[in-house]
Amino acid sequence: MENFSSKKVVGVRQDFDACILCGNISGLLSLDAQKQVVQQEDKPIKAFYRINRSVS
Repeated sequence: MENFSSKKVVGVRQDFDACILCGNISGLLSLDAQKQVVQQEDKPIKAFYRINRSVS
């Protein structure tokens, strides 16, 4: 987080907190999606599927 939408302390704090919140939500959704992918893999396969967290 290099660019902030505000120059005041309160605005920078809000940007930081929003970034942390978005990261946590993304992590929870990725974890849930990964569990669903693992549950669907009941056949022997050549590759192990994983959620791409850099895109999600």
